[in-house]
Amino acid sequence: MAKILITGAAGGFGSLTIKQLIKEGHSVVGTARDISGRNKGKASELEKLGAKVVEMDITTDESVNRGVEKANQQLGGID
Repeated sequence: MAKILITGAAGGFGSLTIKQLIKEGHSVVGTARDISGRNKGKASELEKLGAKVVEMDITTDESVNRGVEKANQQLGGID
């Protein structure tokens, strides 16, 4: 199975995509802003299903680089 990174994990499409990929047996890291604040509940829900969730704001290169690096570490690479 694939190791996949999905942005927008706290939103409708991102969350649904992650849930389907987990159901299919893939390893998934979802990204979202403010995962210890306003998106804490959604992050917790996805983690309970088996996804990893990392902080990422796609509007800044620094945040994207940190998020991708953390996702790589958690999954042992991204396909």
